[in-house]
Amino acid sequence: SVATDAAGNKDSCSFTVTINDTEPPKITCPANVVQSTDPGQCSAVVSFTVTATDNCPGVTVVSTPASGSTFPKGTTTVKSIATDAAGNKDSCSFTVTINDTEPPKIACPGDIVKLTDPAKCTAVVNFVPTASDNCPGVTITCLPASGTAFPIGTTTVNCTAKDAADNTASCSFKVTVSNPPPVAAITGPASGSIFAVGTPVAFTGTFTDNAGDVHTATWMLDTITVNGVVNEGTGAVSAAYTFASAGVYNVKLIVSDLCGNSSTASTVGGFTAMVVVYDPNAGFVTGGGWITSPTGAYTANPSLTGKANFGFVSKYKKGQSIPTGETEFQFQLASFNFHSTSYDWLVIAGAKAQYKGSGTINNAGDYGFLLTAIDGQVSGGGDIDKFRIKVYNKATSAIVYDNQLGAADSSAPTTALGGGSIVIHPNGSGAVMARAVGENAENSDIPSTYTLEQNYPNPFNPTTRIEYALPVNSTVSLRVYNMLGQLVATLFDAEPQSAGYKEVEFDASSLPSGLYFYQLSAKSVDGIETQDLGFNQVRKMLLVK
Repeated sequence: SVATDAAGNKDSCSFTVTINDTEPPKITCPANVVQSTDPGQCSAVVSFTVTATDNCPGVTVVSTPASGSTFPKGTTTVKSIATDAAGNKDSCSFTVTINDTEPPKIACPGDIVKLTDPAKCTAVVNFVPTASDNCPGVTITCLPASGTAFPIGTTTVNCTAKDAADNTASCSFKVTVSNPPPVAAITGPASGSIFAVGTPVAFTGTFTDNAGDVHTATWMLDTITVNGVVNEGTGAVSAAYTFASAGVYNVKLIVSDLCGNSSTASTVGGFTAMVVVYDPNAGFVTGGGWITSPTGAYTANPSLTGKANFGFVSKYKKGQSIPTGETEFQFQLASFNFHSTSYDWLVIAGAKAQYKGSGTINNAGDYGFLLTAIDGQVSGGGDIDKFRIKVYNKATSAIVYDNQLGAADSSAPTTALGGGSIVIHPNGSGAVMARAVGENAENSDIPSTYTLEQNYPNPFNPTTRIEYALPVNSTVSLRVYNMLGQLVATLFDAEPQSAGYKEVEFDASSLPSGLYFYQLSAKSVDGIETQDLGFNQVRKMLLVK
């Protein structure tokens, strides 16, 4: 500073002025930040801007953590400081919250198919679903859980993965538990097998099923129910039943498992399973076996040809004018099943038996039928058993089936059996032979010709009666052969016997079941010219044990 007076005299002095910046800057933080984790990460990179103003230039801002840092899941406090050139400071803070909003990833196994556990109607099923997440701590819950016993059928399993932030993901798959039904089969007796009333009949069968299943079995013999004996180890089923009355009985085997599945078998050897039961105490005709159904026999489809099986019994009860019995005929290729319901009449003349009645086809309708049979072993039978059945609509007379189509009803059958047998049984009271006397006994009524009658009863077990007639004193040989032609028994060997009616009892206790032939050879010992040529005849008989 300079001071000057009026005369121009001067004087001067000096001093300093110091200006200090004591005003702090002003800092502004952003609002609290909320952000989701980055994809596949349990953190997120967060950028933000903190601003500051000051009265003087040169202010700087520092944030901890800095913008662009990677923030972990959760809440982090960010502190920011603004500093001006004079060292004045101002600060602020805010929070950065990183939320896990990314759901986990879950993978279910494929659909599972399993059989029931042994002796159970359920199956314990174990499975392992997998899950991953951007953050640790994921858990998996499945309903039903692994290790559950699943019932038969299809069950949907729902699995949920849940992470620590309660984010969820789900998947599902199916568990199918199955228990297939058993498969039953009848193995014996053969279709059309013949048994006497009062004879135990053995029924055999088999079944297959998944291992460990438990089974019960029932045999149905028409309406008769017989519990079967089951061998789980071999898959065999058996039963025995003694029939009290004659008839043709359809046979069914029903095998059931623990879970209620069942299988029914009704055929054996490709034929409908049936047994023929006869009464040996009355005259009657029985038959059982099969034929080859010829072209044209089944009129609905004449081109069909193949095996057809049958079984029948027909007889008159004492004092009755209408015969009784049962007839079953099956032509499976045509799905044709005829079953008799009533009989009208029965005529047996020599080797031929014929009877008429009514029945159903496949358990429906009202049809007439005429059955004609030839016992080849009866005199005049030609050594070959033959069979014919004609089934017709009673209302229209239209023929449904006839294996001798066009032939007169009185014609002898021409279709030979492919297997089985037809037997005309003599009447127990002596209708075939009026006299029954002891072996080698004499009778005042002398027959006019040599005769060999059908044994009675037949089939038999173990004894049967053989009757024959000698018109003159003769040497007699009576021998029994098996199906191979081997001699198995000699009842007489060139034994001299007087003329008359004869009978002898044959005991087959030592022989196995089967078809046998008995042969009578006789020749006059008195030199009677008409008898010099002798007599020789063979008949068959069936031993059933």
